[in-house]
Amino acid sequence: GGAPAGAATEDAAPDAPGRAHADGTGAAPVWPGRSRHHSGAWPGVLAVVLAVACAGLVAAGVAVALAGDFAASTLLAQIAVGCSIAAIVSGVVSIVIGRGRGWGIAGCTLSFFANPLVAVVVLRTFEGI
Repeated sequence: GGAPAGAATEDAAPDAPGRAHADGTGAAPVWPGRSRHHSGAWPGVLAVVLAVACAGLVAAGVAVALAGDFAASTLLAQIAVGCSIAAIVSGVVSIVIGRGRGWGIAGCTLSFFANPLVAVVVLRTFEGI
């Protein structure tokens, strides 16, 4: 008979995806120009970028509100909420699929605290103190 399914064959390329390596580890190959560690961290990095954008939008919204333009401030807050939701979704995806977990956790945490709705709840909780 033939070789079992998934087993390396002599005529297969040694670094072909899905093939066992000569050392018997069966580890996925590392293609040129890509590292095994950071090849797919983009969902987590995206979460951090969106969370930083959310924090920046909130800061800009506060500055615009202090200048008296409440319509623009409200628009910036709404965009910040959208960025926060997108950051949390991207962060959760990165955590679940294991691509950039640390970045995803950082992005989720930052976007949660930078969310204007969370800030309102926190400020209302401590307003009587």
